[in-house]
Amino acid sequence: MRDPAAVDEMASELAESGVRFASEPGALKTPGGGYGFRFFDPDGRVIELSAGVEERDFRVLEPRENIPQKLSHVVIYSESPQSVMDFYQEKLGFKLSGWLGDFFGFLRCTPDFHSVAIVKGEPCLHHISFETRGYDEYMRAVGRVLQQGLPMTYGIGKHTPADSTFAYFIDPNGNTQEYVAPQEMIMDDAAYSPPVWGPETPGDVWGTARNQNMPEDPTIGRQTERDKGLWAAPPV
Repeated sequence: MRDPAAVDEMASELAESGVRFASEPGALKTPGGGYGFRFFDPDGRVIELSAGVEERDFRVLEPRENIPQKLSHVVIYSESPQSVMDFYQEKLGFKLSGWLGDFFGFLRCTPDFHSVAIVKGEPCLHHISFETRGYDEYMRAVGRVLQQGLPMTYGIGKHTPADSTFAYFIDPNGNTQEYVAPQEMIMDDAAYSPPVWGPETPGDVWGTARNQNMPEDPTIGRQTERDKGLWAAPPV
C-alpha cells in the first residue's frame, strides 16, 4: 500500500464487508518493519497488506547471470476459483488477465500478465514461479538446477497464457517451483480484452516439454492435499 493511511482505509473497507482478520492494523514485527494487517481470503489463506516496509539494497543482474531477478507469480488451488477471483478483484483491485476454460483464472496487479492465478482443486499451493533476466538466463538457470541433480518434472516449454516459458522442479519440501523468462506485459488496461482459452489450448506450444512420470497436472508436485494451515494465523 502507498502509506499507513491507505492501509487503514483498506482495513475499514474489508471489515465492513465482513472479511475475517488475522491481525489488526499496526506496526509489523517482521523483518523490515512497516505498518500493516493480515486477513483471510475466502479459502482461509492469510493475506498481508502493508506500507513502509524497509527496502533492501539491490543490484541489477548482469547478462548471463543464472539466478532469479524477481518473484514472477504464485498459483493456488481453490474449490471455487470464480469466487476467489472475484474477491481479489473486488476487494483488492487485481485485474483480470484471462481464463483457461472455467477452471484456471489469471490476475495481475502490475503490467505483468499475472501475479496470482487460481486453479480448481483442493485449496493448497500449486506453484511458485521465479523470473530470470531473459531467455538466455532462463536456459542457464534451468541448466544450473539440473546440474545440481534436481529432476525437472515438466519442461522446457512455453504456455499460451502469458506467452510464458516454463520449467518445473520439486523443492526439498515437496513444493513445485518454476523458472520462467519475462512474461507478457499488459500496458494498456483500457484496450485489453481478457481472453478465454478453450480445451484445445496446448499446455506447451513449442512441443518440447516432457512430463517425467507426473500425474495429469504435472505442475502440482506432491502438495495435493488440502492446506492444513487454512483459517489459522501463522506465527509472527
